[in-house]
Amino acid sequence: KWTSGNTLSSTSMIYDNGTNVGIGTAAPGALLDLETPATVSVVEGMRIVNPSAGNAGVFLSFRNNSPSFEQSAIAGYYDGVTAQTLSFFTGNGHTERMRITGAGNVGIGSINPQLPLEVDGAPGYPIATGGGAQTAGVARIYSSQNIMLDFGTANAGPWGFWMQAHNIANSNNFPILFNPNGG
Repeated sequence: KWTSGNTLSSTSMIYDNGTNVGIGTAAPGALLDLETPATVSVVEGMRIVNPSAGNAGVFLSFRNNSPSFEQSAIAGYYDGVTAQTLSFFTGNGHTERMRITGAGNVGIGSINPQLPLEVDGAPGYPIATGGGAQTAGVARIYSSQNIMLDFGTANAGPWGFWMQAHNIANSNNFPILFNPNGG
């Protein structure tokens, strides 16, 4: 660790074992290992700052070098007025897949969610039973018995929403029960 006078400090908390770098640990177990004293219950372990004013943000990108492109990223940014958001991106070109707004609303496939959970997917009718794996729909609830409940929106008349319960192979349909114990 260098001091402001460009001299090496003898009380460094940064350790380099030749392969890994540790901050707060003399035995780093990863390329970068950040640790805090055990007496601290809540810690801000890392901070990434973009000093730009206005519409500013930071990206934490995950990539490989073969082929050389970023495969996913997490971004936190501020629109310069009131909105602080956390966004999740995948694919080369950073396609935004999910956003959490400053108000706490979560959008999956939606970059401006107005409700606590907003899911936007491609419309389409469910595949007929026995017609192969179900790929249409906006959301899915899945059980350990390989039973699924899919939700979607119609892409042609009659317009509307649909629900379909089926097994993983889409070879059997199941009833959707409302108040099975009465009510």
